[in-house]
Amino acid sequence: MPSPAASARFVLAPAALAGAAGWLRRAAATMPVDASAVQVDVVIHAGRDRASIAYCLAGLCAQTLRPRRVRLVEDAAVLQDGTATIAREFARMHGLRLETVALHGAGGAVSIAGLQANALDGDVLVVLDARTVLDSPDWLARCVDALQRDPRAAAACGVRLPLGDADRRRWAQSDPFRRWLGGDDWRDPLAARDAFARVSRRLADAHGECAGLVQRRFVEVGHARLFGGIGRPSGAVAYRRRALAAVAASMPHAAVDAFSLGAAFASAGLRIVPVPGAVAREHGAHGCMGTMRARYQDTQALLGAVWPPARRAPGRGVLRALAFDRIAVPAVALALLLAGQGALLVALMAVEATVWLAALAVVVSGPRRRALAAGLAALPLRWLDLAIDSVAAGAFACRRLRQRSEWPVAS
Repeated sequence: MPSPAASARFVLAPAALAGAAGWLRRAAATMPVDASAVQVDVVIHAGRDRASIAYCLAGLCAQTLRPRRVRLVEDAAVLQDGTATIAREFARMHGLRLETVALHGAGGAVSIAGLQANALDGDVLVVLDARTVLDSPDWLARCVDALQRDPRAAAACGVRLPLGDADRRRWAQSDPFRRWLGGDDWRDPLAARDAFARVSRRLADAHGECAGLVQRRFVEVGHARLFGGIGRPSGAVAYRRRALAAVAASMPHAAVDAFSLGAAFASAGLRIVPVPGAVAREHGAHGCMGTMRARYQDTQALLGAVWPPARRAPGRGVLRALAFDRIAVPAVALALLLAGQGALLVALMAVEATVWLAALAVVVSGPRRRALAAGLAALPLRWLDLAIDSVAAGAFACRRLRQRSEWPVAS
């Protein structure tokens, strides 16, 4: 049974408490496997990513396990900005076998994964966005090893963290990147241009870094030990290609998203396993507003995956459990405010923040003081998630009522 969590931000919510209970359990002993004979293909989903594709390919060149081939998939309906040209130049200089494909209506990385599972013939299919960098040099090796150890594992996900300005400066000094530059100067086109943007992005990155570490190394590791897997693939993902092809074949292309794919794996008796030592960094949300927008969209997508009547399928119970967290936590906070129990709400928030910071201190691999300082700075954004979830749930309910659809009875 997979975990009921996809992104449990509040550690006193039921899904996070279940993860804490599982985290305390001892991990099952496994034997090392030889992943050198596994054929790994990489698919990169690209839009207008001229500014980030070189970072992405530099991360692939630094991997200890070399991919057999790399396929860059662009949406033909989007006006291109030269991403493929830069990718071909970078790949030629570093001996990467790169193919470029343009698809109409390609969709996101998850829907592209379903399409490319049948188009390629490797053992493992790694799918990532062009704004993602495999920060751990053994990311591929770790994820392939996780798939080889567990015959029921259909996908493996590492830790997904923000790609900040300092991370891009570090990658710009790496050997693959400097070789591509050929001695030319590099001005980061993704860097913040003014003081306000820099402060906003640093707060958002601190929020994403701390939340990602607690989610992936504490909550999801606990769920994997307790339930056998996690609820959905996210970020850079390594798939067992044949398992992905079999599951995606039964799903309409337009309906393939992270939530529905996770439910389909669960229905097939397969699971998604976390790999806490494999770190990938992604340039995504732009500052605090981008972080709030991403949270709103994620909550909307989760609720949409759970409650349309056409989607009552085996495996969606795990998503309903997560949706319950997204609705129940802000509902409890609102109820306490309306009941005049503001002091009790503040006390609960203080306890929750203390537990969350303690979990962060346990899972962080760098200096703890620096991580805790970042965690404290991120607390206002975490509490703002309560309001965002409330607004997203209200907007979803209004849209469903306008569509005159009946809400299914929870089974």
